[in-house]
Amino acid sequence: MNYEQKLLEVASWLTQDAMRSSKLINGGSFLRARTGWERRGIKNGESIYEHVCKVALAAHYLLKTPESLDMGFGHDLPELIEFDYIPWEINPNEKKRREHIAMEALRDELPNGDYWYDVWNEFERKDGIAFHIFELDKICPAIQALEYMKVYKNHNLGEFYPYARSKLKTPKLIQLLDEMYFEVQIPMNVNPYEIYFDKLKLITL
Repeated sequence: MNYEQKLLEVASWLTQDAMRSSKLINGGSFLRARTGWERRGIKNGESIYEHVCKVALAAHYLLKTPESLDMGFGHDLPELIEFDYIPWEINPNEKKRREHIAMEALRDELPNGDYWYDVWNEFERKDGIAFHIFELDKICPAIQALEYMKVYKNHNLGEFYPYARSKLKTPKLIQLLDEMYFEVQIPMNVNPYEIYFDKLKLITL
């Protein structure tokens, strides 16, 4: 599944510009594999860029507004400059401080940088729509883990489910995650994201 292409098909020109530019800033650091997958020995693991595209698509399918799509894409923009830390390996206040500095710098580097700075700040408040984006951000690695579990054994991939579930408060999203892990039979040739996205489209919050 080409997540970037799917996102380009539904994103505004403003988001499309940010998508293109984000792959070039800081030597293309957004295309590096996410730390969590590297630590588990996943070869050619999902990149930060792929992750934000997936969260943006999830937000689009669930919340069905341009603003939610943008927030899904913009939630990890500081990682264009900052390291993508494992949550428990850095103090949350220190992480937020570093990300704020990164976003200040990106105001001048990203096209429409002031807009993306505001989008990120709204996400950081974690209320209303922003909290649903936060939940989708936690669900996505658990869905990705389902794909990797088909190939990688004994890589501690099962821990993504309880971690994600512990962060969710929306009953329908908790139910969706439970279904993906315990009720849905995912064929070897089917990407779990296809099923996940289809389920999101059916949810009304």
